[in-house]
Amino acid sequence: MEDLKSFSQEELLNRAKCYEDRMNKLEKAISVYLQRGCAATDPEWIRQEYKALKNAIKEEKKYFSAQKNNMMNISNVHNAYQAGVNGCSACGFSKSSNSTIDQYLFNSVEEAEYRFTKFLSDLTEWSTK
Repeated sequence: MEDLKSFSQEELLNRAKCYEDRMNKLEKAISVYLQRGCAATDPEWIRQEYKALKNAIKEEKKYFSAQKNNMMNISNVHNAYQAGVNGCSACGFSKSSNSTIDQYLFNSVEEAEYRFTKFLSDLTEWSTK
């Protein structure tokens, strides 16, 4: 795990945008799959990406737990990023990664993205990215 405390605000915002983009792409793929079936979207990619995102967020949550909230005092961006990861881990990605692709899986990713960007979207730095 990378030392997120040493990241600049710009680097952390880029990391957050990358996660947001991956969640958006996954949401769109699930939506297409639910509307058109297997022919339109690879269900195995959906499962693998869901699992990868879920595990990445879980690892960052563990990192923050080990840091004992020391990152919150660095900057508003660091604080918002940590709050986003904590919320995303707690409330998002609630479905098993090897389960069926259904509306519940879509809602799980949607909730994860909402929780992740909830605090970041209040930052002026976020809106300029």
